[in-house]
Amino acid sequence: MESKKILIIEDDPDQILLYREAFRLADFPVDAVDNGREGVEKIKKDKPDIVILDILMDDLSGVNVLQLVRENSETKNIPVLVLTNLVREDIERQVRKLGVEDYIIKTSVIPVEVVERVKKILGIR
Repeated sequence: MESKKILIIEDDPDQILLYREAFRLADFPVDAVDNGREGVEKIKKDKPDIVILDILMDDLSGVNVLQLVRENSETKNIPVLVLTNLVREDIERQVRKLGVEDYIIKTSVIPVEVVERVKKILGIR
C-alpha cells in the first residue's frame, strides 16, 4: 500500500509531537508546520493526502488557511480535518461550508481516535 501523506498545521509543539507519534505508530508519514502561512505553502508544494488543521493560530487562522486552500484549483479537493479547542458553532458552520471532512474538539478525543477518523476519510481499513 502506498503511504498517505499527512500534514499537520498546528502552533502547539506538544500537539504536534503527540499527533506525530500517534500517526507514526499507525505507519503514517507525517509532516508538520507550526503556522498557517507555512501550511498554505506546504499544501501547495507537497499536495498532502489529508491536512489536519488547527483553527487558532497567531499568523493566519485555520479558517483563512482553509479559504486559501479551497480557492486554489490544485488544492481545493484535499481533505481537511479540523482539530481544535475552539468550541464555536459559527466557526464550525463556516468551515463545514468550506468543505471540511470533520470538526473535532481536541479535548473530546484521544489521538488514536483521530488516526481512525483519518483512516476512514482516506478509505483505509
